[in-house]
Amino acid sequence: MKTIAIEDLPHASRLAKLIEITPVVEVMLEMNLPAGGRIFYGTPLYQSFGLTKRAALQHSKSELLLMRGCELKVHA
Repeated sequence: MKTIAIEDLPHASRLAKLIEITPVVEVMLEMNLPAGGRIFYGTPLYQSFGLTKRAALQHSKSELLLMRGCELKVHA
């Protein structure tokens, strides 16, 4: 199955896809977003999870945490 970055999706479907994949990202990171939090399109994931860049770099999944929401890959 082909994957595509969220930034390559039609503009109208990007937010819905970010919301849809949030639980998957939480499981992959073994972390939950703060109450009322969400993944933002142009923001690094570590900020959405309330981490500093330094803490993100020390995390075992730092590569994922340093990605912006728009860089996440989804099934096309």
